[in-house]
Amino acid sequence: MEMATDRKVYFILHLEERDRYSSGMRYEIQLLDTYGQTIARGCVDDQANSLELQGCSIPQPVIEAARKQAIGNGDYVDEAGYSVSPF
Repeated sequence: MEMATDRKVYFILHLEERDRYSSGMRYEIQLLDTYGQTIARGCVDDQANSLELQGCSIPQPVIEAARKQAIGNGDYVDEAGYSVSPF
């Protein structure tokens, strides 16, 4: 049964150098569905102020939360960039 909610959850990750799509793209952000599955993913660098995935603008606090992760670490966050429980 699917929960009726408009809450968006993201998985953020500070990529290790070997996992980066290009040298400057250090942070991966995944837009998740209500089951925790990835709908779309994208990467940002240290200067990015915005990211759009599947027509959804990723909130700035989510991008900032990704930048605060230690290299190789990730977290589930809400639209405000706060950690939330995984699915």
